[in-house]
Amino acid sequence: AVVSTQSTGKKMISVMSLDNSVYNFLDSSLHPQNIIPELIREIIVSGDECRRILANKQVLETLLLPLLDIPKWATKCIQAVCDILSLLASYSVGSLQFISTPIAYKDTEMSMARVIGEQCKTLMGGTVKDLTRRDKDVLAGLLFLARQLYTSHEGLAVMAPLDLVSLASELLSVSGDLTPQPPVLPQESDEKESENCFQEILVDNMLGFASTPKGLMFLYQGYMLDQCIDYLYQRKCKKLQVWLIRPRVDMLYHFTVCSVHCIVQTTQCVYYALYTV
Repeated sequence: AVVSTQSTGKKMISVMSLDNSVYNFLDSSLHPQNIIPELIREIIVSGDECRRILANKQVLETLLLPLLDIPKWATKCIQAVCDILSLLASYSVGSLQFISTPIAYKDTEMSMARVIGEQCKTLMGGTVKDLTRRDKDVLAGLLFLARQLYTSHEGLAVMAPLDLVSLASELLSVSGDLTPQPPVLPQESDEKESENCFQEILVDNMLGFASTPKGLMFLYQGYMLDQCIDYLYQRKCKKLQVWLIRPRVDMLYHFTVCSVHCIVQTTQCVYYALYTV
């Protein structure tokens, strides 16, 4: 059964990696690249028993193949795999398997969660200018998957040594901040819009650290907290379309910043009181 599962999984992933031109005779909705991920997602949300079948070491090792050798796989396939794994990791049975199950990685063994974090760290090691469009797309998918892992205390314990918050902060310090700006003019280049979109994706995924008190402290220590608050403020402005009543919103924004900093300071004091005594 294990061999059958592995071979079937590898065939499904290889089909997902094929170029769309292979299926030009089909409607886009019938492409295996679209059908297979949707089928697996349907299995995951079907029930606990289905999730237990997929949260198996052999199955997960097969699904992780594109993430272990990124240059050899198509971007769309990597994004689809990240989407599938992030959905599975959002359930406790999948998250625990990622955190506790070791796999071979670069002549050593480490947990699946740590491997995913290491791949994120590798791509985040340079600057934004060094990242190609493909690198940004892959990194966005990996961070979304990692986000499902570090939102729990157990996952945070595994991901914390990788210091993803500091790496994200360095990337943003080079690419610019996310302070609220007026609506984008149509004349602006696609490249600038793509860069802004990547910054938002990066900060949005870092916000997952705020799910735990210790994660919130990491955001504070990694100088990401202000950028995350700016992003939340900007997103709220776009949603409510409050540019005409900006002064009132500015007051709310500054009040929110002060409140969050007070919470962080209190959390840090409690943390040190509990764990340094």
